[in-house]
Amino acid sequence: MNRYSRPMLALTLAAVVHLGAAAEVWAHGSGWSQESAFSVVLSFYYADQTPMAYSEVQIFSPAEAGIPHQKGRSDRNGFFVFKPDVPGIWSFSAADGQGHLSQGEVEVAADQLNPENVSAPPGAAVSSRSDLARPEVPLARGGASAEGPDPLKIALGLSLIANLAFIVLWRKALGKNKRQSAAQ
Repeated sequence: MNRYSRPMLALTLAAVVHLGAAAEVWAHGSGWSQESAFSVVLSFYYADQTPMAYSEVQIFSPAEAGIPHQKGRSDRNGFFVFKPDVPGIWSFSAADGQGHLSQGEVEVAADQLNPENVSAPPGAAVSSRSDLARPEVPLARGGASAEGPDPLKIALGLSLIANLAFIVLWRKALGKNKRQSAAQ
């Protein structure tokens, strides 16, 4: 083995280990999408019509009435939005932590859950009604991809690492040759 073989072997081994572990790391990515789908918008407010800002909200599904379907906080304007997944009577409560409690129910019909009945959000470019019937096609996306990183980006990253390693080894060899020449 010459002096360049060991560093290259270590670099190759590190790249293989990195690629083998990458599948687990990709699963921890995140992303977001804007969907065109039916949702329920609730507005919570006090008797004087001021918003119950940042109130604790719980939503209960008709399928599992005892277990919260969703928990969260209203926004600064007292709004809370949820996306029902089954028809029926959904119950909710909002508590501001200072003794105020707002409770209620909203009925969601089966035809409201059907994507065919969803109207386009303001400003959305929809070429036909069939565009609305595909909730898996988001209006917008961001964040990490569910498929993991692009193979081209992986190859370019590995190429960059390998090229940097070659430059370091080449510079070391060049410096050693200069020292040997100066010593003679």
